Amino acid sequence: MRLGIGDWMQKNLSTLYDANGDFSNVILYNIHSILRFVFFAWLFHYLGKMFRKVNLMIPALFLIMCAITFIFYKDIRDFSSLLLGTEAALLLIYCLLYYLNILRDEESNIKRLPTFWAVTGLSIYVVINFPIFLFYTVLAKQSENFAINIWDVHNISYIILCLLISKSLYAAKQ
Repeated sequence: MRLGIGDWMQKNLSTLYDANGDFSNVILYNIHSILRFVFFAWLFHYLGKMFRKVNLMIPALFLIMCAITFIFYKDIRDFSSLLLGTEAALLLIYCLLYYLNILRDEESNIKRLPTFWAVTGLSIYVVINFPIFLFYTVLAKQSENFAINIWDVHNISYIILCLLISKSLYAAKQ
């Protein structure tokens, strides 16, 4: 039996729908979290020797944790507080290591460093969202309305992250 493109799309895009047949973007949050961590770890890899040493193990362990979680414990269509909380904690560690690294270098004007702005945006994002990600599943069970409303805080911090990444791209051109 040969599957057509329409059959393939219907089969694979059906993961975007929950058990009731309603559209759910939760799988996209999980995939986005994994990709965000991998790409930021890749960015940090180019920022110094310290990060190259850290990147020997951390991204691989993170991806193994994701695979184990989604194969054995959770459905990828369910929001994973463990995944997003772990991602935020690891990215915060990367950010703190970056700040320690630039403080040791005693750069005269860190505001002129393009990477400073990107890492600052990432730091703001993960510091604000770490508790939201970590406790979101429990919060959604206790107070669904509050859980929905607190997502606005995440959205604002994401806008700040994007603005500071834009600032870093602008600073890189100067």
